[in-house]
Amino acid sequence: MFTTNHVRFQLSAEMNLLKPYRKTLQFSTLTSLPPPPTAPDVHLVGKAITILKRHHLINLDPLSSQFTPQSASYLLLQAQSDKTLILSFINWARRRPFFDLQCSCLSLHILTRFKLYKTAQIIAEDVAINSPGDENGELVFTCLKDTYSDCTSSSAVIDLLVYCRITLFSMRLFGLASRLKDLEKGLEFFAEMQKNGCLPNVVTYNTLIDAYCKSRKLDDAFKLFKTMTNKDLEPNLISYNVILNGLAREWRMNETDEVLEEMKHKRIIPDEVTYNTLVNGYCKEACVKLEIYTGLWNY
Repeated sequence: MFTTNHVRFQLSAEMNLLKPYRKTLQFSTLTSLPPPPTAPDVHLVGKAITILKRHHLINLDPLSSQFTPQSASYLLLQAQSDKTLILSFINWARRRPFFDLQCSCLSLHILTRFKLYKTAQIIAEDVAINSPGDENGELVFTCLKDTYSDCTSSSAVIDLLVYCRITLFSMRLFGLASRLKDLEKGLEFFAEMQKNGCLPNVVTYNTLIDAYCKSRKLDDAFKLFKTMTNKDLEPNLISYNVILNGLAREWRMNETDEVLEEMKHKRIIPDEVTYNTLVNGYCKEACVKLEIYTGLWNY
């Protein structure tokens, strides 16, 4: 059965926006960095850095109300070479109201440079979630471009953000498609994803194939399954398990041989889910046949 535990996000070139932004990123000029810091900002940042160096994060809390997006950005730029300090500040600041898009973009550049990918992914997910009006990512990518050169960053930061946007699209689609009554909305959202330059991946297709199977539209599921190959996407074990489960549910076990043969040809090794699906399907079929045969003698 297809569950959220099966969600595995596969990146390659999954957004049409990715290539142009990566090409132009390193040639960008800064257009939206904060203005030169004021004297109070310099004093506040100096005080905060002293506290961070002493690892007394609790002493930062009284300063929270004094921070603005500008002073937070200034601290990030001033302390960007200190891995431990910058990580402590980001973890403390990222949920606070002054930590705006520019702070997030600066943080993404710095964290990615230090290869602190786990924290960077959390920030990227926050950015994607909190930018509902930026469907094609234009605002976010522009901010990343404009903050690029001051952080000695790399194009890996764009890959990370694209990863998180694909994640959110796929999870939203899963939420819609997993409810049978919302399948049509899921299909509309599928079209919207592509319109916004977010190319469907294997997870996206698996989600819709599973929804078709649960809606007893197995022929449509098969069509979508075949479409994956035409889109240069290779079905994975989850894809085949979903199809096998759909066949078993519709009493079409005679068609599983072809699917299993294709798995063998592609060297996709069956797992416990595969075998359980086949056993359950054949048992159901056997029970029905037994019932029919038994009924022949009840006269």
